[in-house]
Amino acid sequence: MDLQDFNLTEAQNDGAWLDLRHPRTDAVLTGEDGNPIAIRLAGIDSDRFQDTQLRLQNAKLKRVARRGKVETKAEELREDRVQLVAACTLAFSGNFTYGGAALQASPASAADLYRKERWILEQAEAFIEDRGNFCKVSPTLS
Repeated sequence: MDLQDFNLTEAQNDGAWLDLRHPRTDAVLTGEDGNPIAIRLAGIDSDRFQDTQLRLQNAKLKRVARRGKVETKAEELREDRVQLVAACTLAFSGNFTYGGAALQASPASAADLYRKERWILEQAEAFIEDRGNFCKVSPTLS
């Protein structure tokens, strides 16, 4: 087996659809059209995730260098989570509405959604971190 056959970066750059689930019942949420309400997300090995993670880490390191000490607040850590998931948000399904309007996939609108709806942030994070959601090839063990 050639491990390069997994090609996780390419598959995760392309993204995969997360069907949102009801936070209490775990049922797939559907729109008025009967289709799942979904978010297309890039994965943890994607260029988007890796570049954003490096940018956030470098910003922290610069602050440490300036101040001479580590000062990180829980709010900063939560915002980093929001920024990582927002950077990985590629699209919202056509039936995805928020506040009565269709949501456009931009880092700003995605970050705003994730700040307000933590249950969606948590589902998106779990999806992004599960490499199995992005494997297009299923190499068999020999």
